[in-house]
Amino acid sequence: EFVHAWGADAKTEVDEFCRAHVGAADVETCASSLFGAVAPQIELVEKAGSLEKAQAEAKEKQREMVDKLFSRAATLPIQTTTDSKPIDFVHAAGADVLEEATAFCETHVPQLDSATCIETLVTAMTKELVNKEAAEGGAAGGAGGAAGSVAN
Repeated sequence: EFVHAWGADAKTEVDEFCRAHVGAADVETCASSLFGAVAPQIELVEKAGSLEKAQAEAKEKQREMVDKLFSRAATLPIQTTTDSKPIDFVHAAGADVLEEATAFCETHVPQLDSATCIETLVTAMTKELVNKEAAEGGAAGGAGGAAGSVAN
């Protein structure tokens, strides 16, 4: 059974395999046939590995961007009912915004579906932090307008 070691030279492995398993007169034919059969598979596996590596790198970069974004503190006034004063949803720098949103929803709007409430708050806070970053970086967009509502 021929086994290719990841990162090794397939041509060399095929040559060594054929030398070990066939007579000297048939090594060239064996190597040519075997390499022709395994090369496309090896190439496919290597491409899949490269794609997997690129995806992992992209995920890590995205994670770094999210961590950087949520390393800032922000406060959003949230309207919980149509006739009440807004309540501040506070994100502490570096804290877990999902935990903060969950606590806010459980405390201030327990009558709402928690998943909807949490999604609304996290989305609004993300927009606020993006706007804040853009405003501080001199980009257009400003810091206004991210206040939200989770009223039913």
